[in-house]
Amino acid sequence: MLYEITISKKGANSIWLAEHFNVNQKAVWGFRQKVQLAMQSSEQFPLERDVHVDEFEIGTPQKGEQGRSKSEKKLRLVIAVEYCEGKSGRAYAKGIEEYSTA
Repeated sequence: MLYEITISKKGANSIWLAEHFNVNQKAVWGFRQKVQLAMQSSEQFPLERDVHVDEFEIGTPQKGEQGRSKSEKKLRLVIAVEYCEGKSGRAYAKGIEEYSTA
């Protein structure tokens, strides 16, 4: 189960995990929360070498709004990915309020 949680690109759904491993869904949910807490960054290891940074939004387009129009239903994030020896390395993401240069 730990392997499935850590390799899942979209996040391991607790309902799917419970069915797949034949375990109670509430127990899986609690386990998944503990795994995510353990995987949380200590922020003690700064990114090194070449670092690529980009910002993006999570959320569906709202009626009457285009592109990056401000909406309370969208989550804005910035991500920094370390790039070394032809591969991506460690990465950090953080929620942001706006896209200003500041």
